[in-house]
Amino acid sequence: ENKWGYISKEGLYKIPAIYKRATTFNEELAWVVPENGAPSVIDTQEKIRFTLPEAEQVRIYSEGLAGFKIIVDGVTKWGFVDANGNTVINPQFTDISMFSEGLCAVQNEDKQWGYIDKSGKLVIPYQFDGLAGGFDGLGLGKFIDGKTQVKSDKQIGVINKEGRYVINPQFEDILPDGNRYLIKSNGLYGWCDTDGKIIINPQFDMALRFGNSDYAPVAISKKWGYINREGKIEINPQFKYALPFSGDIAIISAGSKIGIIDEKGKYKVNPQFDDINSDLVIPLVLGDESLSEYFEVKTDYFNIPGILDRINLKNPEGLKLENTIGDIQEKLAIPDGSISLYNNYYEVFDDLKITNEADLRFRVYYAKAYKEVQDGWYMKRVFNPNAKITAYEYYIQLRARGTGKANAVSDAIIDGLNGYELDEAKSSKSKKIFVNENQKITVQHGNSYVRITIGLN
Repeated sequence: ENKWGYISKEGLYKIPAIYKRATTFNEELAWVVPENGAPSVIDTQEKIRFTLPEAEQVRIYSEGLAGFKIIVDGVTKWGFVDANGNTVINPQFTDISMFSEGLCAVQNEDKQWGYIDKSGKLVIPYQFDGLAGGFDGLGLGKFIDGKTQVKSDKQIGVINKEGRYVINPQFEDILPDGNRYLIKSNGLYGWCDTDGKIIINPQFDMALRFGNSDYAPVAISKKWGYINREGKIEINPQFKYALPFSGDIAIISAGSKIGIIDEKGKYKVNPQFDDINSDLVIPLVLGDESLSEYFEVKTDYFNIPGILDRINLKNPEGLKLENTIGDIQEKLAIPDGSISLYNNYYEVFDDLKITNEADLRFRVYYAKAYKEVQDGWYMKRVFNPNAKITAYEYYIQLRARGTGKANAVSDAIIDGLNGYELDEAKSSKSKKIFVNENQKITVQHGNSYVRITIGLN
């Protein structure tokens, strides 16, 4: 499995690749997640500032605050921490964007969006159906020069920091592009000015920003070329895909290969590469160098200690292997007739929730709980309280984030076994058998379960 670290601009390792997940650095801080660990904030010297064990998901810092998500009784709640790990806005929102120009878009339980300031005060009331101006969570709802894009009744407009529309909701999409907006209307792309007046008629199948260039990439009949700021074609549509210019060069795709062209459409680098990093593409497309697909991470923390605290391998549920089925019936207050005539086990409990991602089952296995006695001409089965206990079994069912963690749980259980020796001849990768003078403990796991059997040796 891949591990993440950080390199310098010269390509030298600055922070070793030891993390399972990691974000980019923003404001000289990054979130990292170790194997089976919770998100931690590190600085550029790899010093851990703090850890958020309760966080399910975290996002990069923006204007000194980072969003984090918790789940309470199955309900998602987002809040914000500062650079020292202090919760400055309590988890209460169902979704968030990131702070920009002192404000952040937040969503309430009714799926309506509004904006808060850095104290958590709602300054633009919940009233919008969605956010716009980005994709896949990147750049959505971000204020630029005091304006941002919002959705109302499936149409997108532009508001100011007072929450008033400066462009009424009328487009299918809007993306800031310097002193104009790239828009989508009736399925086609064009441009309008900051007042919403059309300056290049929507006519292109697809289009991307001008940015700081005089040319913008557009698609016509599935071929990409470039237009000037008056909407006239400057580089004929001929490419499979084209990105906005950066300086005097642009990245294009011709066939299955990627190359670079100049402002005349001449190749500076012939198409020869198979792929390019998304962290180069995203800032070009959205016009924001701070944006990266690595803007958030999910926790990898799984509450293994909570599982270990619940199971007892020495005296499972207070029972001993020397007990008889009669002893078990008395100790557990099992009603008469509850012990099956046909099974060789009694299920004490099932689906007992012990952590958010783990349920527990416990069974008592026995031999000959019923014996046959003569009853006139017939034989009948009679409960045998002296029947021997053969084994106890804990079965841990892992769910959600626990899926795939069975090996880690199994290893933790094995690490806690003292005074036992591994029976290598009978063990395998997923099944380990340990013995001492009296007992045999079998620890077996699959992808989403761990079974522990405690029996006589």
